[in-house]
Amino acid sequence: MSNALAIATVTAALAQMIQAAAASAVQGAEVVTGPPDPNAAPEHRVHLFLYQVSPNGALRNDDLPARSADGTVVRRPAAALDLHYLLAFYGVETELEAQRMLGAVVRDLDHDVAALVTG
Repeated sequence: MSNALAIATVTAALAQMIQAAAASAVQGAEVVTGPPDPNAAPEHRVHLFLYQVSPNGALRNDDLPARSADGTVVRRPAAALDLHYLLAFYGVETELEAQRMLGAVVRDLDHDVAALVTG
């Protein structure tokens, strides 16, 4: 993690990718960050909610702090975290808007996230 804004930056970047994919399937679709609202009107909307953050055991010790010869820290270790998101899709059911947005988001995220991870 580069600084305290890293998790918020990941959420914002993910929201942009989801926005582009959902809008390609349903015109006027929007992404809202926050928990799903079951009482909301059926609009073209995707809720992106970070519901859990957990330590990544496999990467936890991968980035140990680097120290100079006198013992001062040169590089701080990065926090190895897994971010768990919930996606909830809302739309007009007779037009299958929620399913169309879901399909477009899964299609685009599969390729976009793989490109981000592999660099």
